[in-house]
Amino acid sequence: MATSARYCIVDKDKGVGTVKFYVGGNLVSGADFKLYSEYDVLIENWKMSADNDSFSMKIPETPLLKLHKAKLIWNVLCCSSNPRVFSGKIEISVIQEGKPCQMTTPAEWNLKNIPPCSVNVPDKFTSALTFIVRA
Repeated sequence: MATSARYCIVDKDKGVGTVKFYVGGNLVSGADFKLYSEYDVLIENWKMSADNDSFSMKIPETPLLKLHKAKLIWNVLCCSSNPRVFSGKIEISVIQEGKPCQMTTPAEWNLKNIPPCSVNVPDKFTSALTFIVRA
């Protein structure tokens, strides 16, 4: 199980949030998201993709207290839709009531040397965050 030094602070009075997956700079990307409880039990998993834009998905209806210390882990694949562009940006954020939740370390990457999609060998990386529910 991946561990995370990135914490996402959510407000218990604002309800379950939304995960936003942003991809820019002619990148095409897909990600597999897995939400694990504090005790490493899989709560939910889903996939999202974006092509030089963003895609949002509501976090499954999980009681917020169950989200406390839960881990969201993602595996990202990306490539460049333009064979002459080798860089771009990927950002993952959690939104509650229209505002991004505070993260101890931003979940954003300015990527370089991204292979073109035509070679069918995408770049990949894994990262995570741990939810902290603020009382």
